[in-house]
Amino acid sequence: MQENRVRYAKVLAWSVLALSPCWTSAETIVLKPEVYVRGPKVFLGDVAEIEGEASASLAGIELSTAALPGATRRLDASYVLARVKNAGVEFEQLDIEGASRVQATTLHQEVSGAMLAESLRAYIEAEMPWDPLDTEVTIAEPVGVLVVPDGGLEIAWRPNPQFRYIGSGGFSAQVYVDGQAYKSVTCRATVEPYVDVLVARRDIPRGRPIGASDVDVRKCALSSLQADAFERPEELAGYVARTTISRGMC
Repeated sequence: MQENRVRYAKVLAWSVLALSPCWTSAETIVLKPEVYVRGPKVFLGDVAEIEGEASASLAGIELSTAALPGATRRLDASYVLARVKNAGVEFEQLDIEGASRVQATTLHQEVSGAMLAESLRAYIEAEMPWDPLDTEVTIAEPVGVLVVPDGGLEIAWRPNPQFRYIGSGGFSAQVYVDGQAYKSVTCRATVEPYVDVLVARRDIPRGRPIGASDVDVRKCALSSLQADAFERPEELAGYVARTTISRGMC
């Protein structure tokens, strides 16, 4: 029985030591005057060089939330020391050296209006049913610059459900950084496809049969065409001009 009590006391003592947050080694934290962080949190390892046996554990202590992308958060040495102590860490000796204040700037990237317009153009050309070589795509370039966190950038576009890729239409996009939705943007674009149609080579009087020699093939804006426009000369067989067709008309 006595032996079991001694064994239990030893196990309890080792358990207390294992759970204790106290390191008896001397640790040195050297603060940097200026750092750049990814966010969304600022950790001790981001702002300081740490020397000592517990350096890896200390590096993971959270100091604060990061500033907005492109902005700077200032952390005083006294604040850093307080955060370390509040983390439940005790030391035989702990020294804070280096800068008296750290400026932690959050990394960012800028998405310009030109970048958004180019992204939308690529999306439209991939989704529209027309040949990009025969289509004019005009983008109303957004004004200003979108500031987002640093990381993998993705812009996912979506058209107005009623838009059929002809004329003017609205598009919305979700901007993702490292797979996380960050900003929503809107943009307008005009799509003008051109197709081959038959146009009158010369004036064709009313009542006259229309033959292949009376027409030419020309590319015309699809939005300007009538519903009964012809694309190939053989389609004209048996047709008579119901009204006078002026030169150049389809």
